[in-house]
Amino acid sequence: MQKEYVEAAEQKFGSRGTFIQEAVGEKVNDKWIETFDVINAHGLIHHLSDQDSDTLLQTASKYLKPDGYMVTVDSVYHNKQSRISKWLVSKDRGQNIRGPEGYISLAQKYFKIDRHYITDNHLNIPYSIFTMKLSAL
Repeated sequence: MQKEYVEAAEQKFGSRGTFIQEAVGEKVNDKWIETFDVINAHGLIHHLSDQDSDTLLQTASKYLKPDGYMVTVDSVYHNKQSRISKWLVSKDRGQNIRGPEGYISLAQKYFKIDRHYITDNHLNIPYSIFTMKLSAL
């Protein structure tokens, strides 16, 4: 994430939230353990290696309150995907686009998977994404 994105969020949402930018695994903030109700990783995991994804998910699982949850949304390849969707997804800058099983495999080490689904018409275009809602084990 670029600094400009954080600044834009701060301007738009002001005091309704706190916006922080740091690299995955850069540090673990002990003050944040069991602090967050929701963690959103939208369009992030498909940019991360399996190792960095593990670090992100493990840390997120520690930061959530016991009744909190995490939502992930990422580009996906899947068996029933149209050729145009597969081509569009292949043009994504993410170097680690997985199939649904790949995302599930990463998440289930640290979370219970409450729900997951594929959307094949993201933003009304033939683009496939995979969404997961995750909660504490």
